[in-house]
Amino acid sequence: MPTRNWGLLRGRPKTTSIFRSEVMSLIQLYIPSDVARFTVSQLGEMGLVQFRDLNGDVSAFQRSFVNDVRRFDEIERKLRYLHKQIELNDVDVYEFMDEEFVGSSRGPRDIDDMEERINAHESRVLKLTAA
Repeated sequence: MPTRNWGLLRGRPKTTSIFRSEVMSLIQLYIPSDVARFTVSQLGEMGLVQFRDLNGDVSAFQRSFVNDVRRFDEIERKLRYLHKQIELNDVDVYEFMDEEFVGSSRGPRDIDDMEERINAHESRVLKLTAA
């Protein structure tokens, strides 16, 4: 087997490709639940790991993170409502896409802060539309 040059280019080996013929290893990781979110996030950001769901037959609402799924569904609903109100009232919005922000994962504190800000915006818009 030839020796590979594993020099990093944006966190990925130079020889990484999307082809099935790429050399891979199938492994199984056992990660304690208290560090699972951080560990999976870091592995995912490296872009060197592909995850396979071993519980594909279990619905999202039967999993241990069901409360998080419901929470994010509610946040998504609020964002759709805010977007609809922006469109209905022809509000000019400065569109800015921060690729670094979009491409990075969020910790629990970041998500809590975002949820709090979204709730505050929704509350203000609901008061304005009721007036």
